[in-house]
Amino acid sequence: MTILTDVVDVVIGVDTHVDTHTAAAVVAGTGAVLGQITVATGSVPSSSVKRQGP
Repeated sequence: MTILTDVVDVVIGVDTHVDTHTAAAVVAGTGAVLGQITVATGSVPSSSVKRQGP
């Protein structure tokens, strides 16, 4: 079985809801949050969600 930290450095997750969507990027090995954004549904096209942080 492959261990995730052997394959990637960063994991991006998205949590979708009726009123908001939240995306976060975390360091695979530590779980440290690199950046996150929450937007109201319908307020921002998904193509305009850009990199946050360094």
